[in-house]
Amino acid sequence: MPTRKLPDFAVRLLARFDPGVRAVAPYLGRRHLHTADKARQTLTWQPRPAAETITDCARSLAAHQVV
Repeated sequence: MPTRKLPDFAVRLLARFDPGVRAVAPYLGRRHLHTADKARQTLTWQPRPAAETITDCARSLAAHQVV
């Protein structure tokens, strides 16, 4: 989990040398809004709470000895 935010100019500088960083550099400064509204309306679906999802994922990883 990131604990600090790297300034955009630093990421752009690193992108010159690191292909992994280069892949994300074009997305800097963009705001993306994604919602589940269409799934809720069309499928009458309700997403699970994020905390519950993360906890279940961690339990699954531990059960499969991934962590």
